[in-house]
Amino acid sequence: MANNLVIYAGGGVIDYKPLMNSGFTTVILNSLHVNSDGSLNMGDTQLVDSHGHTTAAAKQIGEAVSELKNNGGVKTVLVSIGGGGAFPPDPNGINGEHSVSDSDLKNFLGFYWSATGMTGNLSNEIPILNSLATLLTTLGADGIDLDPEPTFYTYGAFASVTVMLTEWAMKCQGLLATWVPYRAQASWKATAQLLDADEGVSPTWINLQPPAWFDGSNLASWATNLGVSISAIVPGFNTGDPSAIQETLAGLVNAGVGITGAYLWNYNEISSGAVDA
Repeated sequence: MANNLVIYAGGGVIDYKPLMNSGFTTVILNSLHVNSDGSLNMGDTQLVDSHGHTTAAAKQIGEAVSELKNNGGVKTVLVSIGGGGAFPPDPNGINGEHSVSDSDLKNFLGFYWSATGMTGNLSNEIPILNSLATLLTTLGADGIDLDPEPTFYTYGAFASVTVMLTEWAMKCQGLLATWVPYRAQASWKATAQLLDADEGVSPTWINLQPPAWFDGSNLASWATNLGVSISAIVPGFNTGDPSAIQETLAGLVNAGVGITGAYLWNYNEISSGAVDA
């Protein structure tokens, strides 16, 4: 994972030209959501309909991904599932203030366990997993990035989905799976232990949001507790001055913290000048 420079980029990746040969080696498409009818959206844009068919928008993003990977220096593209925010009560869904990840969890589990005729664990014969697999293929993605940020459910409730989707991606599909912890280190440690006990695997790498880290010792603590090498820890930055980000990273490396990458949030929210930097 040496020199893994990551940028989160949602539907705005269609305007991919500023990312061409910009130095970013990984693009993470955010944020994918599971809707109450089984369709999949990236933000407000539907990419897979309720029948499991990809839309024209998915194909358009796939074309941008292909150009970035073939000619733009991008090596890896992931699809991020989940996210935060505060959403009002919904009497037809979660009737309490919740994050978008809460709805994703509820909808995913509902469609997973209601599937009929299951003959295999985490099989693509389950429609919701088939829809996700179809989307990843259409986009030309190399895996998934799991970003649960619950406000209604507990982190424990997210452990099952996080483990299931990580196993599905890595063991069943041969893809990458990364995690985006949002505080709650003890809960993420328990989730990592569940994954290791069940399948003996670990997430490919960990994208740490700014609330989850603040210095080198904190990065090392996450590595220890999640059972990964410090080189698998990718500290994240919100939109900011590129020179300040470089100074922070240099400070970490000079202090002996063996990180090999970093990520920036978010391509959709920064100028092309910042991307080029």
